[in-house]
Amino acid sequence: MAGHLAPEQFAAIYCSDLERAHETAMRVARARSSSPDPVVVTGLREIDVFGFGDEEHPDPTADELSAASDEFLRTRRWEAFPHSEPSDEFRVRVYREIEKLALRHDGERFAVVAHGGVISAFLAATFDIREDMFFYAAHTSVTRVFHADGRWAMHTVNELGHLRSDNLVTY
Repeated sequence: MAGHLAPEQFAAIYCSDLERAHETAMRVARARSSSPDPVVVTGLREIDVFGFGDEEHPDPTADELSAASDEFLRTRRWEAFPHSEPSDEFRVRVYREIEKLALRHDGERFAVVAHGGVISAFLAATFDIREDMFFYAAHTSVTRVFHADGRWAMHTVNELGHLRSDNLVTY
C-alpha cells in the first residue's frame, strides 16, 4: 500500500493508536520523503467487541462468542456483541473525528490509516447505511472519499489492485 500511495501528496497522515495502524501509517509516510509523520488520533480506534480485558465484565465464553457471531451475521450490527461500544456511538465517534480532519484540511488531501470497522462505521454514518459491516475491508485496501461544501462523495471502496496477488488479500 505504501508504494501504491507513494505518488500522492498528503498534507497530513492520521492513524489510530493501535500499533498495526501506526506501523502502516509510518510506512505510507516513509514512502515519500516529503510526507509528514503520522499523527495519532485515538478516536480512530477500532471497535472493541465484547470489551475484552475490561475488568467489569468477564471475557466471553466460547458459547457466548458463537451466539454473538450468529446474531452479528443476522443483523450486521455491533449490538450483537455484549459489552461492545454501541453501533451508533461508534459511528458518531468515527464520523466526528474524520469530519474534523476534513474541515482542518479543507481543499487538501490527507490520509487516514484505520481499521475495517472504522472504515465501515464512517461510510455507514456518511451514507446512512443501516448495517455496520456491509462489506469486508481487506487489510491495506484503500477507500477514497471526497469532502467539499460540507458534503461527502464516495469515490472508491476497498481498492485491492495494488496487492497484485490473491495470496496478499486478507481480512
